[in-house]
Amino acid sequence: MMEFNKVDRLTSKAHDGDVEAQVNLGMLYMSGSGVARDPQKAYGYYVMAAKKNHPEALYLVGECQDCGSGVEINPVNALLNFNKGAKLGHLKSIICLADYYETGRAGIVDYEKARQLLKMAIAKGSETSKKALASLEQKIKSLPAAAPKSGIAAPAPKVVPKEEPKPREVSINEISFFTGLGGVEMLEVMGQLRTVTGKRGQYLFYEGDQPNGLFIISTGSCIVSINNVQTNSYEDIRTIYPGDYVGEFGLIDQLPRSASVIVEKDVKLLFLPTSVFQSLMMRHKNLGDLVVNNLVKFIRDENVLIKDPEVKGMVNSISKIPGTKENLALLVGVLRAHNVNKGFFTTNSDAATRTWIK
Repeated sequence: MMEFNKVDRLTSKAHDGDVEAQVNLGMLYMSGSGVARDPQKAYGYYVMAAKKNHPEALYLVGECQDCGSGVEINPVNALLNFNKGAKLGHLKSIICLADYYETGRAGIVDYEKARQLLKMAIAKGSETSKKALASLEQKIKSLPAAAPKSGIAAPAPKVVPKEEPKPREVSINEISFFTGLGGVEMLEVMGQLRTVTGKRGQYLFYEGDQPNGLFIISTGSCIVSINNVQTNSYEDIRTIYPGDYVGEFGLIDQLPRSASVIVEKDVKLLFLPTSVFQSLMMRHKNLGDLVVNNLVKFIRDENVLIKDPEVKGMVNSISKIPGTKENLALLVGVLRAHNVNKGFFTTNSDAATRTWIK
C-alpha cells in the first residue's frame, strides 16, 4: 500500500494546482490504491485538471460521465469532454468520440465523423481502431441505396407530408409513457433532457443500430423509413413533426432499431439518452411502476391481442404489476407485435411515433 505521507504530499500538490498530481490522485481514489476508494472524490480531482485542459483529465471526466462513476450518467457532457480531449490529440478521447458518433449515444448518429476519427486514431498507432474502422466501413457499405453515406443531403422524401405544425415546446408528461409522473420524478426527468440539433440529411439513428435514446421534436421534421430488403432501398413510411417523438420502446427493451429516422428539415430535439433513462429507473422505483401502469392501460383500452399466456395473465390481473425491467420488456414486446399487426412496420420497431397511443 502507498504510504500515507506520499498521499498527503500528492494531495498538497493537487490543491496547489499541480494538474499531474490532480490526475494521479484522482486515479488513486478511483482504484482505491493506497486510499479508500471514492469515485466522487476521484471525479472531483479529474475535473480540477480538466478545467486546465489536461488531455488525460478531459478523457477521464468524459469516461466518468459516460458510465456514471462518481457522477450521474451524462452522455452529452461526456461527448463534449471527449471532443475537447480529441482536439488536443488525446488518443483515447479520439477513440471514444468515434464510438459516440457511430452509436449516437449523445444524440445524432454521424458515421462520417466516426470514420474520420478512427482514421486519426489509426494514424496515432491504434491497432484496435483498424478493426473498428473495417467494421464501420462494412456497415456503411451495407446501407440501403437511398441512405447518404458521406454527410451529403438526403434525397427528397417520397411520402406526402401533412401540413407542418408550428414549433412548440413539448412537456415530457405529453408522452404516454410518463403520464401521471409525480412532481419530483417529473423535475428529474425534465432535468435530464438535452437539446440536440440536426441538419437535413443527418440521421437520428439507422435501422439495426442499438437504441441511443428518445427524441422529441421541437422544430423541423423527420422521415421514418424502413429498409426494403428486396430492393435494398429505403421506403419512407411517415413524416414526424413538432410534438411527435421516436425511440420510446428502445428505452426499455434496448432492442436494435428496426427503422431509420432522417432529418427532412433542420430540427431541434429534446433527447433523453437510453443510459440516462435506465439510471433513472434504478433510482426511482415509482418510475417503472408508472410506465408499467401506462402500458397496461393502453393494452387493455385498445384490446391488444396477446398471444403469450404469461403476459396475458399479467395484463388481466387485478393485482399491481411491479415495474421491473422484465415486466416492462414483456409489455413492450406485445406493443411491438401490435404495431406490426396494425401495419405500422413490417418488422418490430420502436421508431414509429405515437404508435401505441391514439
